[in-house]
Amino acid sequence: MLLRRLSTLLVLFCLLLTSAVHSQPELAAAGCLDIGNVSDSILDILYIQADRLWHAGQYTKIVPIYRLITRLDPQDEEAWACGAWILISGIAPTKKGASRKQCEEKGIEILKEGIRSNPDTYRLYWELGWVYYSWQKYEDALSLFDKSIQYDHPFYVETTRAHTLAKLGRYKEAVRQWEQVKEKYPHMKDVAEKFISQFKDAQDAP
Repeated sequence: MLLRRLSTLLVLFCLLLTSAVHSQPELAAAGCLDIGNVSDSILDILYIQADRLWHAGQYTKIVPIYRLITRLDPQDEEAWACGAWILISGIAPTKKGASRKQCEEKGIEILKEGIRSNPDTYRLYWELGWVYYSWQKYEDALSLFDKSIQYDHPFYVETTRAHTLAKLGRYKEAVRQWEQVKEKYPHMKDVAEKFISQFKDAQDAP
């Protein structure tokens, strides 16, 4: 009975919290930390709330929730990545001019802050690199993929690095990267061989 009452109180607290987070995320985070060992339950409820808002298309209300999650758990790379993605790819395209640029810059800052909190994993280096790649800022993207590849990573870190090298006209390096992909990831063999052939032809072209 006591556990049930505590659970009910926790749910009510979090419902109030998700309202407060939009205006005062720092105070809301501090309040969460003050109530003891219930942060995991709070994070679960915050993720549920973020998912509900996502399906409702209320993107502007999601970002503060992800910001609160990162304050409760700075190692939650998913929250850093999702918060930035919503700003850059969800909200910014609905704006124009300076407003759009400001939104994109805020997303970039979130990813950079996430990297500072998680400097020894691939994820956020790759996420930021992918943003720059999509903006055709290939040199910036490559520098981040070079950092990302230093840590345990999935295959797509290496394939996006290979594509970036090709975009920069560095075909020999792109071929070497695809050869490594072919060797390390058997399920990518056919794809790797296709690009190895394509980039070798580009390399030989006058």
